[in-house]
Amino acid sequence: HGFRMAVERNGSNLQFMELGDSIQATWADVEIMDVPEAKHIIRTVDDWKAFAKDVAEGKNSASAVLANDLDLGDCQTTIGMNDKGNGKAYMGEFDGMGHTLTVHYDGKNIHGVFLALNNATVKNLHVAGSINSNQSTSVGGISGEVRGTTTIENCRVSADITSRSDIGGITAGAKYGWNVTLKNCPFD
Repeated sequence: HGFRMAVERNGSNLQFMELGDSIQATWADVEIMDVPEAKHIIRTVDDWKAFAKDVAEGKNSASAVLANDLDLGDCQTTIGMNDKGNGKAYMGEFDGMGHTLTVHYDGKNIHGVFLALNNATVKNLHVAGSINSNQSTSVGGISGEVRGTTTIENCRVSADITSRSDIGGITAGAKYGWNVTLKNCPFD
């Protein structure tokens, strides 16, 4: 069994956080992982909501990591969309660190986990569950639309997706002239 631990840099101090069941281990048993510095470390639904709020309020280049598998339950919060139905494209770096984000999105103003990506990177994320938009919007498992120079890599979507408009397993669309890279991103 593996044990994962994240280390956060807080000024000159290191802060250790447990990401799994506690175990006894020697240094020989510990695998050192590079955990990116991030403004948001997402472990809970409340962390997810705080990240989404920052992005919707214009702090849309904030970096984030998903520190563990997370099931959003009945939470309908997507990244970039505010309560009034207006939104901002995400422009930061999101690292899922190989974890699964399970969503159960159902309603209007649903475009995917992210409303839109613009000059952003999303990597190492597995999206499961279901995404259902009951209006004519473009819907993708990761994002409804990608813009600018955007990279989505090592992401997997195994969610059921429905919409009255364009649907894509990873993203529903990218316009001509944008520099979009999808690398190692299956939809199953």
